Amino acid sequence: MCTYARLGLVLAAVLFGAVASPFSTCGTGLVASASGPTVVATIPVGAFPQGVAVNPGTNRIYVANYFGDDVSVIDGNTNTVVATVLVGDGPERVAVDPITNLIYVTNYWSGSVSVIDGATNTVVTAIGVGQRPRGVAVNSTTNRLYVSNSGSDNVSVINVHTNALMATVAVGDEPQDIAVNPATNRVYVPNDFSDDVSVIDGDTNTVVATVPVGWGPWGVAVNPGTNRIYVSNVLSDNISVVDGTTNAVLTTVFAGERPRSIAVNTYANRIYVPHENSVILAVIDGDTNGIVASLAVGNKPTGVAVNPSISRVYVSNYADETVSVVQDLGLPGPTPTLTATVTPTLTATPTPTPAATPPPAVGGIVELRVNSPGSAVDSAAVSSGDSPLDCYLALAGAAAAGLLALTAGAWYARRRRLPPRPSR
Repeated sequence: MCTYARLGLVLAAVLFGAVASPFSTCGTGLVASASGPTVVATIPVGAFPQGVAVNPGTNRIYVANYFGDDVSVIDGNTNTVVATVLVGDGPERVAVDPITNLIYVTNYWSGSVSVIDGATNTVVTAIGVGQRPRGVAVNSTTNRLYVSNSGSDNVSVINVHTNALMATVAVGDEPQDIAVNPATNRVYVPNDFSDDVSVIDGDTNTVVATVPVGWGPWGVAVNPGTNRIYVSNVLSDNISVVDGTTNAVLTTVFAGERPRSIAVNTYANRIYVPHENSVILAVIDGDTNGIVASLAVGNKPTGVAVNPSISRVYVSNYADETVSVVQDLGLPGPTPTLTATVTPTLTATPTPTPAATPPPAVGGIVELRVNSPGSAVDSAAVSSGDSPLDCYLALAGAAAAGLLALTAGAWYARRRRLPPRPSR
């Protein structure tokens, strides 16, 4: 091939690589990791699984199955479902009190919270709350339960000893998930329609701050050790990192398409974010606020929870009706004492894996050599039988490939430009 055609092809390759590399992970900016987080088991659960919660003390995992009106109880030692507990209509989210071994499940259409005894896997009572309850969190230090009611725009505060309603706190428009920092006794509520987070003082049951975040905030998680709050914004495809002391957004992390739920490994200071419109689980380093890994889990991952004592992550996949069990390897903190006894008994279920060799990232180094006519390379091209017509055709093809790459890049850039927030 002649020198000019070779140069054209190299330029086309550079242009196409610069355009194609963002598409390799659907515009998420994620990098597939060959080590670190690894799917070790896939567990079938109920119909349309949503929220997930873990009791580290008993190594039990609880999964709310929205269409099945039940909760799957998973033994973390064997990765098998050991019980299925019927609850209310449309169970959404789950919270665990590790001190009392009670499990709390919000029932979206029943307007209630089912209370499950973790020792017997039976419902001991149901607590009436507001309209369309979604998020639920428990503060074991103050013995308070918090439920976000998306239909009535408020939070129900419940005494877990008596199961009695103590207070109702008005928050923003369409509150979704909810999280508690037991160290500061602050409660965080993302409001989907008002694009902010309500901060509640657990001592007074009043809103003490409202923090603007991204578009469509849905999930929230807290690291009490760093006093950082992580909010997943579904419509702006990012994570807002909030300082719990100042209630200011410190940074925003692009996290992929539709990050709905979010969970924190408090020992390792890692944050886990499933992408609801894909098969991806992203891992964020809480020290750098950068994405350090991504891996394929099930189809349409939505719920996520962590057992920090053994660095296990559980992701509910509603399209597959499964839970992916992820072992995050090489993390600081307690040694995973249960890994020796954990046997993936359901390995027959196929688990998608990331691409072995990701495309070159933008900003990579490309060596480009141009040889003058008559040089060794050019002479070799001529002696190989390339005619001037061959060179012109090759150069035209390279130019066409470059034009196609530039057109695709312009389309992609316009597509990724955020439009005004959609009305609902």
